[in-house]
Parts: sequence; C-alpha cells; structure tokens
Amino acid sequence: MSEPRGTLVTGGARRARFLRFHVREPTAPRPCRTRRAPSNRGRLAPPGFSAFTFCRPSPTPAPPLLSHPSGTLEPGALHCARFLQVHIPPAVADRRAVAPARHHRTGGASRCPNPPHSRLRPPPPGRCRTHRALSSRGHFAAPDSSAFTFRSSTATALPHPRTPVGPRALPTPVLQATARDPPPPASAVAPGLLRSMRHPAAPRRTRRQRPPPRRSMSATSTAEPAAEPGRAAAPAGRPARLREIDGLRGLAIAVIAVYHIWFDRVSGGVDIFLLMSGFFITAGFLRSADAGRGIGFLAYAARIVRRIFPPALIVAAATVLMVFLWLPRATWAQQLGDIAASALYYGNWNLAAHSVDYLSSNNGASIVQHYWSLGVQTQFYLAWPVLIGLTLWAARRAGLPPMRTVAAVLALVLTASFAFALWETATNQAFAYFDTRARIWQFAAGGLLALALRPAARAWTQRLTGPVPALLGWSGVAVLVFAGAFLDSTQFPGWAALAPVAGACAVILAATAAPGTGAGRLLNTWPLQRLGTLSYTLYLWHWPILVCYLTATGRDTATLPGGLAVLAAATALAALTHWAVELRLPASGLGQRTARGAFALGAACIALVLAACASMTWYIAHERARLADAATDPVRYPGAAALAEDLDVPEADFAPSTLDAAQDYDPALSGDCNQTMEGTEPIRCDFAGGERVVSGTGEDQAAATVVMYGGSKIWQWLPAVLAAAEARNWHVIAYTKNACIIETGQEALGEARYTSCAAWNDAVVAEIDAIAPDLVFTYGSRVGYEAYETFPDYTDRYEQLLAAGTAVAVIRDTPSPRFDIPMCVDLHGPESSECTVDRDSYYDEGAFAELAVPDGVTKIDLIDYICGPDACAPVVGNVLVYRDDAHLTNTYAATLGPYLEAELAAALA
Repeated sequence: MSEPRGTLVTGGARRARFLRFHVREPTAPRPCRTRRAPSNRGRLAPPGFSAFTFCRPSPTPAPPLLSHPSGTLEPGALHCARFLQVHIPPAVADRRAVAPARHHRTGGASRCPNPPHSRLRPPPPGRCRTHRALSSRGHFAAPDSSAFTFRSSTATALPHPRTPVGPRALPTPVLQATARDPPPPASAVAPGLLRSMRHPAAPRRTRRQRPPPRRSMSATSTAEPAAEPGRAAAPAGRPARLREIDGLRGLAIAVIAVYHIWFDRVSGGVDIFLLMSGFFITAGFLRSADAGRGIGFLAYAARIVRRIFPPALIVAAATVLMVFLWLPRATWAQQLGDIAASALYYGNWNLAAHSVDYLSSNNGASIVQHYWSLGVQTQFYLAWPVLIGLTLWAARRAGLPPMRTVAAVLALVLTASFAFALWETATNQAFAYFDTRARIWQFAAGGLLALALRPAARAWTQRLTGPVPALLGWSGVAVLVFAGAFLDSTQFPGWAALAPVAGACAVILAATAAPGTGAGRLLNTWPLQRLGTLSYTLYLWHWPILVCYLTATGRDTATLPGGLAVLAAATALAALTHWAVELRLPASGLGQRTARGAFALGAACIALVLAACASMTWYIAHERARLADAATDPVRYPGAAALAEDLDVPEADFAPSTLDAAQDYDPALSGDCNQTMEGTEPIRCDFAGGERVVSGTGEDQAAATVVMYGGSKIWQWLPAVLAAAEARNWHVIAYTKNACIIETGQEALGEARYTSCAAWNDAVVAEIDAIAPDLVFTYGSRVGYEAYETFPDYTDRYEQLLAAGTAVAVIRDTPSPRFDIPMCVDLHGPESSECTVDRDSYYDEGAFAELAVPDGVTKIDLIDYICGPDACAPVVGNVLVYRDDAHLTNTYAATLGPYLEAELAAALA
C-alpha cells in the first residue's frame, strides 16, 4: 500500500488498544455481515485476532486513503463499515485524513447483524471488509480517530489472524513512502498489516484510564466527552447529553442527605429522581421508535438489572450485618422483613402496609426505608415499556401520529395518577407516600418532557433567549433547595410534590436552551458533578448509616459534627461501591455479555440478600424456641407472682426475648378478629376452653358468658381472661377495635377515627343487648398519650350495658411509658433507670377507688401486680412486661390470669 505522507508498521495486538474510527465522507451502505472475535474482558484474546465486516462496495467509491497492489483502504460507510484497530507511528501520522470521533458504545449506530464468530477469510476480489475492534469496559477509548475499509484487489489470500508472522520483538516496516518515493513492491507488505494498527491521534489507553463513569439513578444515561460548554457530544441519532443533569443529580442527593440528617424532613429530592427516570427511559424508547427498531424488552431488562440490582442488593446485604452489629435486637425481626421485601422490590408496598397497621405503629425507622423509591422505580421499569410499546403499536395500526399518540397517553396517565394522588393523600397520606399508583404521574411528567425535548421537536427551545433560561434555571435550583423547608411533608405525593417536579423541569429546559450558562455553571462544577456520579450509591448508603448513628446516640436528628461524620462515611462507602460495583464489575465481564448473564447476576445478588436474612431469621427462631421452653417454668419465670407474693426470683434470661417481644401478642385478636381504625362493623370472635370456636358454639353449655369490649388496652388482657375462662368454664366473646375508647359523644369531635369509633360502639352495644351476656369486661380509666391516668365519662355507656341486663366489670388502665420498652432494654439493660417509669407520675393512688360508677359496675385494679410501690420496671419476675410503648406482652398478661380470674368471679357473683 502506498501513501506519500507516512509509514505503516505492524503493531503488537497485545499492546495496541481498541479504537473507534469515523470518516468524513461515508459511502452508501450495502448489504454486509459482521464477524466478531471473542474478547477477554473487553480485549481481543489472541494476538491479531479481530473482527471484520464484509460488505459490497459503493457504486461510486470514494477516493482511497491508502493504496497498495493488494488492495486499498477506503472511507468506510457508517452503517456498515464499523471499526478498525490500527497503529500508525506519530511521526508519520496524517491527521487531515480523519475526522474527530466521539466516544460511543460498542456497536452503537451500525445496522449490520452480528452473527456468531466463524473463521476469518479474506474477501473475494472487489469486496470490502472493515476491521472492528472491541473496547475495554464497553467503551471506545480514542477521541480522535477514523475508520477505513480494506478493499481486496487480488484473489491472493491473507493468512488467518492466528498465523504467526515473523518475530514480534522488532516490527517490520510494511509501507514506506514519501512524496518522492515510488510505491513499495508487494513483497514489502507484511500479511499482518490490518491485524494491528493504531492512529497517532488516539492516545494509547493505559490501565489508569477509566471509561466514562456510569450515571447513576437512570438506565439510559451515557457518557460522551464534551463538545461545547455544558453539553456532551453524542452518537448519531442520540441527542447530546446535558452535563447539567449530572449536576442536578448531585444537587438532589445533597438535598436528600441534608434534610434527612439534620432536619428529619422530606426534601422532594426523590421526586426529582423519579422524574429523571421517566425522562431517560421514555427518551430511550422514543429513539428506538424513531430509528424503526422495537423496544427490545429483553435487552432493556438486562440493562436495568445490570445497573440497578448489584449496587442496591450488595448494600442491602451489608445492612443485614449492620442490623446484627448495631441495631437493638427488638427491631431485628422488623428490619429483616423490610430488607427481604426490599430485595424483592416490593418494599414500598411493605412499608405502606406497616404505615396503616396499628400493630406496627410503634416500629422504628426501617434501615432500608429509602428503598421504597427503588421498588417504585422497578415497578415502573416493568410497566413502562408495555405502555409505550402498546401505544406505538396501536398508533401504527390506527394510522395515528405515533409521537402525538404517546403524548396523549402520557398526559392521560399523568392526569389520572395525580388526581388519585390528591385523593389518597387527603384520605390516607401515610399509605399514599409509598403507593406506586400515586407516583406514576412523576414518571409521566418526565416522559412528556422527553417528548418535548426530542431532537425533532426541540426547536421551540430556541425561543427561550435572553434572561429566560437563566431565570428558569435559578428558579428551579432555588425551588429544589428550599422546597423541603417550606412544604408540608404530609402533602407528598400530592400538591407539595409539584414543586420539586416543576423545579427539575425548569432546570432541564434552561440547560437545553442555554447549556453551560446561568444555573448550569453551578451544576457543572466538579463537586456537584462528582456527587451526580455517586448519587445512586450515596443514596443507598446514607440512610442505613444515619439510622445506626441515631440509634446509638438516642437522638432524633444529628448534631453538626455527627451529621458530618455520617455524610463522610456514606460518601466514602458510596465511592468504594461505585468503583467496585459500577466500574470494576462491568469491566470483569461478569453478567455483562448476554441477557441471560445479566439475569443470572441479578438472581445471585437477590440470593445473597435472602441468604443473609435467612441466617439471621434462623438465629432468631432458635433464641425464641430456647426461651419459650424455659419460660414454662413457674419457679424461674413467676411474672406477676413475684410482686403479688414478694418472691425471691432466681437469676435467668428474661422472656420473651426482645427478639420477638413485638410479636408477643395473641394472634386471635389481630386480622379477622379485630376491627381496624377505619372500620365500623362489629367483628365477633368466640372462645371456649382457651381456643377460638365458631360463634355460638358451646355457649349454652358454659357456666357464664363474658364479653370483652373495647380497644387494644382491653385486647391485651385476652390471655388472662382465657386462662380464667378455661378454669371456670366460661364462654368468651371479644369485640375489639384499634384505638377506640367507649366514651359516648365522640361523633361530635368530627375526625374520621372518632366518628368511626362512635358508630362501632353503637353497633357493638346493640349486639351485646341481643346476646345478653352475664358479664361485660371493659375500660374503667384511660392512660393514653398524656402519660397519666384520666377518667373519660363512661357513665352513659355503662348504663347502656346495664340496661341489657348484664353485669359490668371495668379495669384500671395499665401504664403507657410512651417509649419502646424492648428497645430501651436492648440499649440500656433491664435494670437501667432509663427504662423504668415512676408510678406516681401516672397514678393518683386514691383516684380510681373514689371513681363514682353506677350500681352493678365492679371496679378492678391490678396495677399492684404490674408496678412496684414506687416504680414500674420493664422486667418483673424474669418476664418482660411490655411488647412496645403501651401494651403488655402476651407472656406477662398470662401470669396475671389468677388475679384477674378472682376479680371477674367476684363481679359475676
């Protein structure tokens, strides 16, 4: 081959890296096929083993760039001639023959199919081939290079690339030509010419050079070098990436961390990430539609799994260890359940269920509470391609404009979801916050923004001139920073969520209209760009570390030094996770080459988390079984008898363990035997012989019928009542409702929970009147949120019950410490004064005895069997008294059975 301006020499394939080449004058593509060589972690495995594209020449071929009797190197067609690996010494480089190229992912713009590799053969005369090079970590390293196609002019076969070609220590000049020299003879051309060549404009990639960082929190973000301030170049067919978006991610994660650590408030930063997810995912689908390709659900799902699963699940597995080391044992069962739900990506629904579960109302902050947004995003990733794909298919079938149809559908989805969010926020905000249905409108807003900023439709942004982009950008940044300080957290995801969503849209519009100006200068600064790179992993780490810090210090928010320490630790772990999982794992090739490999990688990560949870669950079950067997010994575990009889209690581990104290309640009165806070219908549950039976069964044969009537503070006495009923052959009927007292006139208070409680009370009294039981067991006083004993006016309710011809026994309410007793015992020990409450602060000792009640009402006071003369201890007779901040454990209530039995028998007599 001849070229008057330089020399081409063979290069070692082990040394030459892999570049992408792009020409100025592409020829028309012709039918072609590509053969790719297998790679070893992004490198061509054997020396000189490459890949080629075979295609027919253009009818009007462009002038050759290099010529030789064996063939010519010509400009390659962009869609067919793919990539070439070359080596040209710097001294003989011809930079005028090439055009600057941008970074591009492997196989980005080509339409050539990629069949499995077969033995490489030289093309027949008149045919062409293009040498395609693979890149390390899936990216092309050289920014300035070009592509060439070798056209064979003779039938002389070239040796297979595996064929050794002379000693490799000293490269042999294969082409030497100057302006005064004639072309060299054919014998001077080494057969390995095309095997390994390199362009001088493309710097050799070393081990220290990294591919462009993966952008977190989106599945479609790519990285290209900047072509102009604030805007990164992109491959053909893809709009240029805005660097401001990376800065926006950095700002969002900074706002989230600051508001969580120091203010314990919702910031709106997560709403920004949901909007950007909708923006990027929809933009990717629209590019595929514009190019005439399908969505490619399998490849899309594999990409999501590779990017989202490994970091999230590895951090989730680490949180299991954090729970074991630093969180109280009382929270282990709850935390493990939350971690398992998060690993299976339904954590948002799990948290939503806990938010309205009265039994879980005292649960502390989950160590993976922030994973709710990943659950919402994953559910969106599954539903969105179906929605977009069906919309495009229906539009084509109906002959409608595809993009306008997509816009109409997204607008409909946004309107419906936002209306639902407003309704659910007003009626049940705690559930709405985690509800995917109330969050879809934020993804739809991002999708509409992607439609508006498509390359074919974004011309309207050019009208945003003068101060308008700067005003939009700075206004958006201000809203994002200060929204959390001024907005009511209880209005998310309703009206309050509009502010961060609108602010993010304003920033993206401003960056599109005038990149690198106004607020773009702030967003393009290195700190925000770096935070944007780490945004995903920093989001994953900051919350578990904060929960551990707050638990260890007993604080609700962090101090300034403590918060800075939390932020520093989270950032360090985020950087390490980013390097190990987001950079090195893809570079290793593990799960990166095929969709099957990606799904296997995701399944392995899920299995890791579930195995960690299973190991701790086994340990909890083992401890429960050990203590449950021991607690049956009345000598070592006398419970209330220790106070009643002033016993000398032997030393032993208390029971139930804090590992299962929160679950130590009778399951019969949860679920279908207990009315919720919103319900109004009476739910009747019957018990005979200590077991639940069908309503009415054995009632006629019982010595007496006893009705338990009230809220959770009556429900907690069920073990004691059942013990008495079994001993005395009583039939027990329970009517209970969460957070409901029996006072009349509650409907006048106006709130939904009071009106539902009033309606439930009236319905239950009517049923009791129909049953005509021998005794009704209910409230005598109340110790509620005030943390001292009060006496609501129950007189009218007592008289309604007495009118039914039944005796009434009312019990003095138990103390409500209003701090989690099992957690306190875990942190400070059972003997600590931190976990002991002063009896005098709750009770005026003579008040209950002096309480006036109607004739026929018996008062029962068992506080002496729960508290000592001066204090109420968390552990009595080696039995843990409380399961949360207000309710007795099932185990301790059972030890009160003999004393309650005597009082109820006296009331019946």
